Amino acid sequence: MDFAGLTDDGDGPPWVAADESGWTGGAVLHQRVMTHATVRVDDVLAGALLGELRANTGLRQSREVKFWQFERDKPLAALVDLLGEGGALHGRASVLVEDKVALTVSTIAGLLIQEDPEILVRQGEALLGTQWTQLATALAGFARGTRRNGRAVDLDELFALFARARETCAGHPAAEVLAHLANSRERAKELLAEEPPSLDPLPRMLAEHVERRTAELGEFRLLHDRHKVLAELAPEQKVHTFAVGASDEHPSVQLADLISGAGRVVFEQRQGNPSKQGAALREVVEAFLVNA
Repeated sequence: MDFAGLTDDGDGPPWVAADESGWTGGAVLHQRVMTHATVRVDDVLAGALLGELRANTGLRQSREVKFWQFERDKPLAALVDLLGEGGALHGRASVLVEDKVALTVSTIAGLLIQEDPEILVRQGEALLGTQWTQLATALAGFARGTRRNGRAVDLDELFALFARARETCAGHPAAEVLAHLANSRERAKELLAEEPPSLDPLPRMLAEHVERRTAELGEFRLLHDRHKVLAELAPEQKVHTFAVGASDEHPSVQLADLISGAGRVVFEQRQGNPSKQGAALREVVEAFLVNA
């Protein structure tokens, strides 16, 4: 349901606000990292905190506070203080992070060989280099199959890629997984006749966050930023209230956006893609950053 007005913990179970960063549906290479953040805060407290941020950092140029605005030293330091020990949001935030390339390989390779391709998922990128991106792209294309644009999957090209990757990994345990993939053509034909698997991490990340917050808080209310897939996901969430709202109307959702963006740049920093924001936020964000 759309939530009108401001959320307030004073009139029922606690509110948790949620937002994601990096969602692209099944397009796994356009934005490789996706994060989903929750923050235990209502709009009443969030509004006061955002007011302080604006007053202390000069963030007055837009109606919403967005993560991209936190590149300058003063706003970035204020965000670190807000999330760090002694800050108003310390211990209230949680971020799940998903490497969508790894998710694609894990999901589709697992379906093809009907076992967990863990060793390939964990070490494949280091072993294969640019071939890893080629493999993920091919497996994402296989997942779409003929259902989206009418083009059939080129199985010869896909299986040639498996064979080349296997040669590259010769002598490593990942080569055994690739050998199984190279022998999975009949299984591949079966999968192409079935409903395509979803490569969208959001349903699983949302469900995991609901489970985590339920264990922490018991009954709670969830306010999520508006998202086109939430209508089908909302009925499955076991919360007291599941509501959606525009971020420009809900300061708590703006805080969730900040935290989701912070989680994404810190994970990218961890993966070897450094940034000023990632370096500044890493120490405080690592404490609540969890691989999905």
